Amino acid sequence: SRKITSLVRVGVGLIFVLIPLAFYPEFLYPFTTAKVILFQVLVEIVFSLWLINFLTHEHLELPLTRVTAALFMLLIVLSATAFLGLNAEKSLWGLMDRGTGVVLLWHLFALFLVMTSLRQEIGFAWFASLNVATGTAVSVLGVLQRFVWWPSSLAVSPFERTSATFSNAPFLAGYLLFIVFLGVWLARESKNGAL
Repeated sequence: SRKITSLVRVGVGLIFVLIPLAFYPEFLYPFTTAKVILFQVLVEIVFSLWLINFLTHEHLELPLTRVTAALFMLLIVLSATAFLGLNAEKSLWGLMDRGTGVVLLWHLFALFLVMTSLRQEIGFAWFASLNVATGTAVSVLGVLQRFVWWPSSLAVSPFERTSATFSNAPFLAGYLLFIVFLGVWLARESKNGAL
């Protein structure tokens, strides 16, 4: 149980470290496709480990809250409408450049279940520290992209905005805004001696 829980914790860490950094230049959409595929594969591995742990150990409890129930019901309705709608393929998988269909939403729900049921074992400070470290790496890549070096297939012109490994400056800004607030929280907690 502890070994599987440790593997799940490492897997969750890998999700939050690798996904923001992932890109593969050979894909048609090198940034988003790589992120979506890697995210789904890692979540399936982590969720499978968690499910094995959950089914074999009685002391683990499913986080049955109103939020969990509401999210589950929403996904049931979205899945039904995806199958019954005009374009089931687009509903399930999303657009080719984003990949944000119902399948991705089920993966997000699976990660939600893992993280809420193991919130004590994962630890928010550890999670926040990983995210801030990864956000710092993405920021450094953005600076390199703008001022120093970037592979020619991924370079931006002087007139384009920096996007680092996100291919879209607003996506990068939203991600880094979240990272800034996590960093402020970590700094405050370490100053107070709570970490």
